Amino acid sequence: DPYEQQTIYIGKSSIHKEAGEGLFAKRILPKGSLVAIFNGVRKRDINGLPSPSSAYKICFIRGVDLDIPEAAISAKKYCATLAHKACHSFTPNAGFHIFEHPR
Repeated sequence: DPYEQQTIYIGKSSIHKEAGEGLFAKRILPKGSLVAIFNGVRKRDINGLPSPSSAYKICFIRGVDLDIPEAAISAKKYCATLAHKACHSFTPNAGFHIFEHPR
């Protein structure tokens, strides 16, 4: 994404060796700024049962999750958007919001 190219980059996660890739800011981002866009495959609950768990799955709307397919986890395979590389934190400084992208 052209916006993300100016704002973020993927690097080795500093959490621990096994964490893999992480998301980092290229510049200071004011509070409330768009950092990155999360896109993925929409997975719907079937018969009230949630879709299988994934480290990249986020709740989109009630009964629908967004997830990154296993084959697209590596940034070498999928890099149209990069928010799926953001790491989890128990003291988060960002959140998710629904965003209409022109693509």
